[in-house]
Amino acid sequence: MEKQEKFDGGGHLMTPKELAAYLKVSTRTVQKLTSDGLIPCVRVGTKLPRYDVKDVVEALECLRRARLENN
Repeated sequence: MEKQEKFDGGGHLMTPKELAAYLKVSTRTVQKLTSDGLIPCVRVGTKLPRYDVKDVVEALECLRRARLENN
């Protein structure tokens, strides 16, 4: 069984799989959020996305606030 470690966002960039585990969503959800431009990523080379968890959490929080304001 794979051990999950708590991530503190100390400058480490996460892979899509790591981010999905951290957010408790599927890797497909991470891919969709990225392709829709809803979460930021850094591209390593031309294809490999990496994520700063602090930036992702901030983007998701902004989305959540915007949805609450529109309801």
